[in-house]
Amino acid sequence: MFKKYDPIQLRITPSDSWVTVSHTSGYIPLSSLLPADTIALFLHIVAAGSNEYIGLRKPGSSDNRTQMMPSNSHQWAIVGVDAGITFEAFLGNNISQSVYLVGYMTAESGVILDNGASQSGTNWAWVEKDLSAICPGAIAVIFEVLADGMFWGVRPHGSTQDRYQAGYYHSWGVIGCDVNQHIDYYKSTATQYLYIIGYITKGAVFPVNAEDISLSTTEAYISIDLSGKNAELAFVDVLGMANQKYALREAGSGEDIYRNLDGQHNWGVIGVSDAGFIEGKIQATDVDFWLVGIAERPVIISPANKSANMPNKLVSERAI
Repeated sequence: MFKKYDPIQLRITPSDSWVTVSHTSGYIPLSSLLPADTIALFLHIVAAGSNEYIGLRKPGSSDNRTQMMPSNSHQWAIVGVDAGITFEAFLGNNISQSVYLVGYMTAESGVILDNGASQSGTNWAWVEKDLSAICPGAIAVIFEVLADGMFWGVRPHGSTQDRYQAGYYHSWGVIGCDVNQHIDYYKSTATQYLYIIGYITKGAVFPVNAEDISLSTTEAYISIDLSGKNAELAFVDVLGMANQKYALREAGSGEDIYRNLDGQHNWGVIGVSDAGFIEGKIQATDVDFWLVGIAERPVIISPANKSANMPNKLVSERAI
């Protein structure tokens, strides 16, 4: 199951060290807000007026990937949690970053690996990657990228789209795979890395070729219609030129995080309104939005549709 969450800031101590994150900024435990079977969180990270380091990992992981995010930028990320719904974060110590919970995934829809599995490639070429051994039964993979002004891209194997862009520092995202759990990976230099940190098995839809949902109007929030997709969350590949502002949000939200691309390549994880809309805003038409997939809206079993001894609960549509 996937669920959006009204953005809520998390309590993270900026310290240039790994710290455990378990509460909101209002000291509310995440374990009291989210289901016990939550395995991953979708986060929105905002940097203020200076470059700062960011790292995220599942508790117990030996991963030690920390990298810069540019000043006045923003991006989304995915991190695994333990049974207590905690994770570990590494933030720089100048108190310039804010991290918001915007959604979550439960165990019925996928798996988060204990440690990221690194993937190599060939410079300046799309390379097919067989992930069936580490992502059995996957319909999509969750990834983390480390790059420093280097071109990168990911796509389902079989896609005809040639979409890659320069990225700076640290990114997370989700991309569909084919029925054999293959994706294609593009990189420009030997010193950049793709890590597979988890995968999705149900409750989401990922087309072979992404849908272009780019905007032609600048400096205003514009509705993007996803009403025919039964979407709870939208996964959006964002490309553009450096230092161009953009925003993505659930339609009707008062959130206004309109900041630079983190480098030139981000991956958005956006809540979709009940009517089926998101909103975008761009500084220039060089910024493009590509819908690479959606998480399906969970179905509520109402008392009228359940037996007397079955509690109210949320289930994924594919489970019915």
